[in-house]
Amino acid sequence: MNKKVTDPEYRLPVIEALANYGTISGGRSMPLTVAGVDRNTGHRNEHYVLKWQNAHQLTKASLLNELVGAWIAKELDITCGDPVLINISPDFVEKVMAGQEGYKAAKESIGINFGTVFISGLQPFYNQFKADDPNIVYQALMIFVFDMFVDNADRGQGKPNLFFKKENLIALDHELIFSFLSLIFIKNDEPWLVRGDLELYSKHPLLPFLKTNTPDVSVCTEKLTRINDNFWDCVNNWLPQEWKSENLHKIRKRLDLIVSNKDIFAEQISQIINS
Repeated sequence: MNKKVTDPEYRLPVIEALANYGTISGGRSMPLTVAGVDRNTGHRNEHYVLKWQNAHQLTKASLLNELVGAWIAKELDITCGDPVLINISPDFVEKVMAGQEGYKAAKESIGINFGTVFISGLQPFYNQFKADDPNIVYQALMIFVFDMFVDNADRGQGKPNLFFKKENLIALDHELIFSFLSLIFIKNDEPWLVRGDLELYSKHPLLPFLKTNTPDVSVCTEKLTRINDNFWDCVNNWLPQEWKSENLHKIRKRLDLIVSNKDIFAEQISQIINS
């Protein structure tokens, strides 16, 4: 887990969906668990989580967010599911999904979809958080920085999208990051300054835990320099052609500005934590 897109040996697996093991309850996007075979290696895995490209409020833009978000998270050493591409064939739709929940979604999503390798043994975030563990506090701070960096509007106290596995804090669900893309009339030309985002992040589930500590934010924001030209070259190399759009340029432009002003960005985050 946590293979980086910038690793020389990195490969984005393309999985051919073979079997349906049912919808995961509680997910806004109605993700499906499937078995599939890796087109390149022939290896079969019984546990992938599939997100449809054209159903349950998801679009190709949502899947771009999921994939780029996973790559950024892993580049920052945040633990999340290993991303894969899952191909839905007409045969899978008619022979496997016919008469099943999700048939309509599958029929509308023939082709390449986003998926991750299923992570077993996840524990609820609130039941496991140890505010006195420096390693956990560091992971929490890195996720908080990540969420502010990518403008994540989908990690609240009622829906943290956070889990534990042993001593690792796991971050999931990134289809709603880059929320600035949906703001037509309100633009922040200086995204390293938090400004109007304060209310959003005041409700972040990790903020109360960070306030009880005095973490060094700069240790985390320094890692943002990894989101550099080489990273974006790798993204462009692996991102499915049909998912590429003007959004990718807008995302890179905004994140480049934050990286160029990371010291001020760190001060802004420190102010939020210490206020």
